Amino acid sequence: MYSDSSTQIVNALHEGRFAEAEQLLARWLETDPYDAASRSLRALCLAALKRGDEALAQARQAVEDEPELGYCHWALGHVLADADKFAEALACAREAAVLTPGSPEPHALAARCLGERKDWAGALAAADRGLALDPEHPACANLRALALQVLRSPEAEQAFVDASAADPHNAFARAGRGWQALQGGAAPDAALPHFYHALEIDPGQEWAREGLVAALKARNPVYRVMLRYFLWMDSLSPQTRWLVIVGGVVGYNVLRRVRNAQPALAPFIAPLLMAYGVFVLMTWAADPLFDALLALDQKGRAAVERGRVLAGALLAVLLITAIATGIAGLATGDDRLLTAALATGALVIPTAGALKMRPGWPRWMMGAYTAAVALVGALGVATWGTGGDELVLVSIMGSALGSWLATGLSTARR
Repeated sequence: MYSDSSTQIVNALHEGRFAEAEQLLARWLETDPYDAASRSLRALCLAALKRGDEALAQARQAVEDEPELGYCHWALGHVLADADKFAEALACAREAAVLTPGSPEPHALAARCLGERKDWAGALAAADRGLALDPEHPACANLRALALQVLRSPEAEQAFVDASAADPHNAFARAGRGWQALQGGAAPDAALPHFYHALEIDPGQEWAREGLVAALKARNPVYRVMLRYFLWMDSLSPQTRWLVIVGGVVGYNVLRRVRNAQPALAPFIAPLLMAYGVFVLMTWAADPLFDALLALDQKGRAAVERGRVLAGALLAVLLITAIATGIAGLATGDDRLLTAALATGALVIPTAGALKMRPGWPRWMMGAYTAAVALVGALGVATWGTGGDELVLVSIMGSALGSWLATGLSTARR
């Protein structure tokens, strides 16, 4: 009986039939409830089926039943990582590495967690430890190449080439070659074949799909500039990224004060301030806006998800409304319209932050914050002249602070 059941489970897992494998494992555990390895395997099946709470409960129970079994710690770490709980997952990976010193799997998991936490130097070291145990381990090879790419190492391109040569069905490595081409400043058309090939190997390869969308959008020179900036920012540590953001804010305020103190310099400083404001707005709005534009292209329409198109359309409506209101304010000299235009344009920042957020409580929190900022702005416009002007300014400041909140929430579960 056990032999037949185990064969059925192995076959179901091999063919990706996780629902069937999970049911078989559940029946198996009814006869042997203390089989921690099978319970861990069931947890992995549940995670693959997006039943995260059940998966976590099963994985924790397995570790409780067999605390000395490294596989159980690794499985719990995998489930935690799928739930974006990377700090806890990293602890599990390290415990599994101690309990199973000859296995590269815990090091691959550690590299994944460290990369998600933007510690790419640590991710590279973890992947190298895994490859020292198995030089052809696919996950470690992929993560090593990715870490080298983010760290902008000249070895990155060869690392992806080696990973795809070792395994021609390695869709991740093939996608990495496309991303490497984009990061190196190659024309988008040079990157596209790599992404198409990766998706032929694995149609569900999300990184390849993201790369395909990015390459198609990068055919527009404006987005190409923004993409180079995004890739550069991704290569920075969280601390350095905050320094760049704070440095921009400080520089903006210094220029603004110089303009106010030296009116003669205003014609030269004003364009810089305006350009900075547009750039900041585009860092939040570029991706969804160009997603919406990509939907107008025949190739792009098949690549970009409908939800991303709708997000871009929403931001486009906000920007068009802001521009139209601003034009009306300039034409009539109405300060209320001009301020309302500024508030509407600023609302793009928290709205884009909410739309970019991963599903879960951070998205709901960012959405609620954005709605509150919009409501304050609307009340301010409606009560203009009786204190409403101050409410509109509060709304604009709230939108600006939304960039900080969105950045914080995006890492809150890591």
